[in-house]
Amino acid sequence: MYRLYSGIIFWFVLNTDLLTKESASVHAVQFVCGGIVCPPGMDCISRNGTAHCGDPCEYYTVLDEPWRSTDNRYIEPAKCDRHVHWQGWYRLFLNGTNAQIPESCVEQYMCGTHAPMFITEPHPTQSNDIETLRVCASYRSTCCNFDSPSIHVKRCYGQYYVYKLVRPNYCSLAYCAVYDPEIQVYQFLCGQDKIKVTLNRATVSSSGLDPLSGHLLDRSCIRTRVENYIVWYEVEPRVGVCGNIRRTNSTHVIYTNSLFLYAQNDSFHVPATLPFSCVYPLDVNARLNVALRPLVSTGGIIASGGAPRTLMSLYPDPSYNSPYPSGSVSLPVGQPLYVGVYVEENDLTFVTVLDNCYFTYSSNPNDPMRHPLIQNKCPSDPQQTAVLESGTSLRARFSTLFFVPQGQFRTVYLHCHLNLCNPGNCVPVSLSTYHIATTLFPYCASLKPGTL
Repeated sequence: MYRLYSGIIFWFVLNTDLLTKESASVHAVQFVCGGIVCPPGMDCISRNGTAHCGDPCEYYTVLDEPWRSTDNRYIEPAKCDRHVHWQGWYRLFLNGTNAQIPESCVEQYMCGTHAPMFITEPHPTQSNDIETLRVCASYRSTCCNFDSPSIHVKRCYGQYYVYKLVRPNYCSLAYCAVYDPEIQVYQFLCGQDKIKVTLNRATVSSSGLDPLSGHLLDRSCIRTRVENYIVWYEVEPRVGVCGNIRRTNSTHVIYTNSLFLYAQNDSFHVPATLPFSCVYPLDVNARLNVALRPLVSTGGIIASGGAPRTLMSLYPDPSYNSPYPSGSVSLPVGQPLYVGVYVEENDLTFVTVLDNCYFTYSSNPNDPMRHPLIQNKCPSDPQQTAVLESGTSLRARFSTLFFVPQGQFRTVYLHCHLNLCNPGNCVPVSLSTYHIATTLFPYCASLKPGTL
């Protein structure tokens, strides 16, 4: 049942026996625009003199005033939101970082005012409703010394809130703002068999979140591993697993999910959310690594064997113990790359020599546009590249700093041309070329989602 009043439809629950902790949208409202009831989650918004039903998540004003922080004690003159002519919807920031109105009592004289205002109920958990929430202002050791008019709140799909603020009844009262809890990621890896979100327990705990409370989109799917100070959340890159969502285009498949973490206390609170995605290529190339040449028989049996198999791997650290899985990997610019090459040759008297290694922007090892790392068996720039092992066994290793050629943030490929030599005179008896791929993202202060 609903009642039309001042352009808003208020919903009333008539049977109180139906109210439970999970009952949806008890505080939900709908707005009327020009005699038309707007769909849930929309308000009557005026644009260029014309009113229409619109989504507040798309039509809001940024409110970034650091003095509203709950850590800011007021100095005269105290701020008062009764002097503000509020119009429409607002999204809160603190110094450019997403923020929200606190859900619990704030000490008097904080938030740059005498009586700081907060909401007395949790924020909406659904993104398709606009809810009415009660506002209180704390003063003289009383959390709700002033009962301010209620405000409208909506949760948006980008994991933030927008508010339809109103003027309080008195001065000096002002709305407070706190930083949204954020999940600090220690490492993110997109493997062929597992997607892994890694958290540092101490870092996450210091933000007020419980690092062991997490789950994915499917709440029943709790796949964690704990080792010392690290917590791993893992999921297979398959559609439907733990709520995975799959999207494809002509070249890639994308698996998306979200990690939810809860506060360290047991009270009801909206969890912090970390959406994550892994992108995998759909195009796979294969080629015969054997050159066939016609021969005129001159007697007996003569055959030409194929080139020995070459394995080339990228490692995360100089221990060379656990390589990244095959595929693609996203790494921060400036990070050392640890590359190992091994030739599977039955004759163990031969050794592998790194002849030439280089970056290209294509998977073609014959691409003329090259950025050299090793030339004629020596580093092209000793400050950037170090040859750690070459010409001593069938294994070769080198390390190089990861900087993109010409500063272009595109997928780059690493190729190496090898010589298989006799250690006595190191005369090349076999040549082999191999390459691996590294995917780059333009903002690389830390590891970014990519295909591993």
